[in-house]
Amino acid sequence: MVKLEISWIFIVILLASLFSFADITGFAIKGGTERTATKNIEILEIEEPEIIIETENRESSIQDDYYLEPRGDFKAAEGPTICKCNSCVNCTNKLNDSSCDIIQLDTDINSMGGNCINNPDDFNNKIFDCQDYNINGTGSHWGIYLESKENNTIRNCNLTNWNSGIYVYANSNNNTITNNTANSNDYGIYLYDSPNNNLISNNLSLNKISGIIIYNNSNNNTLTNNTANSNNIGIYLQSNSN
Repeated sequence: MVKLEISWIFIVILLASLFSFADITGFAIKGGTERTATKNIEILEIEEPEIIIETENRESSIQDDYYLEPRGDFKAAEGPTICKCNSCVNCTNKLNDSSCDIIQLDTDINSMGGNCINNPDDFNNKIFDCQDYNINGTGSHWGIYLESKENNTIRNCNLTNWNSGIYVYANSNNNTITNNTANSNDYGIYLYDSPNNNLISNNLSLNKISGIIIYNNSNNNTLTNNTANSNNIGIYLQSNSN
């Protein structure tokens, strides 16, 4: 552990250059006795007037007025790539773009016929965040459709007037569906033959058949803090275990 006494002004400059806390390389530790960190440095904590970092070298504590100086090989680890989208086709394309990690809807989508998010090929290990915008259908098809997809998060979406607001199909595993609102559909959220998913804090109401349906070998799914009001059936389970 290396503890550096450092001015708050420098911390601000450092943050402005890094944008986020990340593993970084290419820093020298400068001061009364120059020391060089040749391995990764991780910023652990900033609390005026100290910045606490951890290196792979060895644990030590520096009490003098030391500071970090970027060397020529300075490199900051990159965070996730955020892509914006504004239509069903545009969002589907962004979800299918391997360079996009988090896809954010930035406007309402209204009166869309056909499936909106229609099972993009590369929709794995991603976050689709509607940011509380609406995706409104015309009474048929599916708002968000996944088939054989895994490790995704779908969050903050408002889905209205679909056959299924969110339809997770055919061995789609380990997805998290959280903080969505699905109202006035046939089904709010429909899991078919898809195990090991998490449904968390979703609000389902006024759906004609069921708020949540978990069907046909959709085993080991976890439901936490979901609200299903004024649906024909709140939560329907069939041919599942655990």
